[in-house]
Amino acid sequence: MIEILKSGVVAGMAVLGLAGAPGVALADGGPAAHDRPGLAAVSSAQASAKVAADGTLVQSKGIKSLTKPAAGVYCVRFLDPLLKVDELTPVATLVATGSTPWGIVMARTTPSVECGNRADTLSVYTGTAAVGRSDLPFYLLIP
Repeated sequence: MIEILKSGVVAGMAVLGLAGAPGVALADGGPAAHDRPGLAAVSSAQASAKVAADGTLVQSKGIKSLTKPAAGVYCVRFLDPLLKVDELTPVATLVATGSTPWGIVMARTTPSVECGNRADTLSVYTGTAAVGRSDLPFYLLIP
């Protein structure tokens, strides 16, 4: 059934002239794009990242550094020195995994004690209602 659907998608893409078009790909059972380390595939974002719960940058674009000074606290600095953190409209969301509990992620664009009161640093907090601040994986986008 899956093979039939895949064939139908390929045929439909060929009719529309999309087969082989840049940015168009079919899943072939290989590693999912979100699981491959490296650059984040975002064309118009100023910065973006996929961050593991332990603070590892899995994928990123425009990120100079990321530190994790405490449970559920991540400090992000950007490559572009002209980005003013207090003028950003960051978007952060938790990565859905089999073990991720219902939680929250929020980004703070004003200096925070946890991140050294630096004006050039975005503070990101993750956690759950039951535990409070806790380490959870998340995506970050700076449009």
